[in-house]
Amino acid sequence: MGGTWKTPEGDLDLEQTYQTVTGTLGATAISDGRLKGDQLSFKVGAATYTGRVENGTIRGTIGDSGDWTATRAQ
Repeated sequence: MGGTWKTPEGDLDLEQTYQTVTGTLGATAISDGRLKGDQLSFKVGAATYTGRVENGTIRGTIGDSGDWTATRAQ
């Protein structure tokens, strides 16, 4: 789970310790990062990102604002 993921908003750099996830999206720190099974959630400012991690891709939603996708950097 940890590592760099590419998103349209910039690089999503994640570190995982058990079910806790920390990191940054672009230059902004994420908060409240959690991973339960394949379900990821975190906040960037007031926006809550949720998604499902599967085969090197994360797909999910940003609150009521729309969808987001990230792919693992090579």
